[in-house]
Parts: sequence; C-alpha cells; structure tokens
Amino acid sequence: MSRSPIVLSPGASMPGTTVPATSGPRTLSCAFGANCACVFAPKPVAADPALASTDVIDVEVAKLTDLGYTVVEAGPDEVLMERRMGIPFCYNLGLVVVTGLLWLAYWIPRIRHPRFDTRRLTRAADGSVAVERVVVRR
Repeated sequence: MSRSPIVLSPGASMPGTTVPATSGPRTLSCAFGANCACVFAPKPVAADPALASTDVIDVEVAKLTDLGYTVVEAGPDEVLMERRMGIPFCYNLGLVVVTGLLWLAYWIPRIRHPRFDTRRLTRAADGSVAVERVVVRR
C-alpha cells in the first residue's frame, strides 16, 4: 500500500491571509494514513498446510503455558498439562489477619489438598485439537 496523498491549499484554513499567486496547492504524503494498523487491517498470512497440521498442538501448548500450565506428559498426538489452582500466599495471609484467624479454617484444608487443573490436548483425525479439562483435589 502506498502513502496517501494529501492536498493542502494554503490560506484556505485561515481566512484573511493573503497568498501569493505563484503558490499553488501543496501535496504531502501521509505516513499515518498508509501504515496505521488501527485504520487498515493487516493482510492475512497464508499458512503452510504442511506445517499447520503439525503445529496445532504446539500452538495450544504455547497458549496454555502462558496461562501457567506445565507439561506433565508429551507424546506425538497427545499432551497432558497441569497447573495448581489456588490463592497466592500473601493474599491468604492478609485474609487471615483481616478476618481475625477465621480464614485459617478455609486455608489449612486447601494447603493439604490443593486443586489441580489438568488439560489433555489430543489431536483429532481432521487435524484439530480436542481439549479435555479436569479439576481435581489431591
């Protein structure tokens, strides 16, 4: 996409100013109009079909890793990921202080038996990824 030409006529925006007869309209090119991602949608990139079938699980693993999951088991067509669910220690300690030790009745059982969010990613025959989610206490 090329830069968008903008034609400016001198003195048109300011009434009462005199403009010499030799000066005509000026043309400027606007970098904002041609390169702004918020105005013009980026062109979609065509994916390589050979890579798309092998990288589908890797893309999902990358997304879940950003959310705090860790890989427990990995195979060519299946990945098992897991993360520990719970409230951070500082929040728990603050709630214990604020509630006058009443929060300990909630916190102690969850320290002994934390919840784990487990996701099993399986590649289907059509190349898509099936995600199975299980939340258990251990």
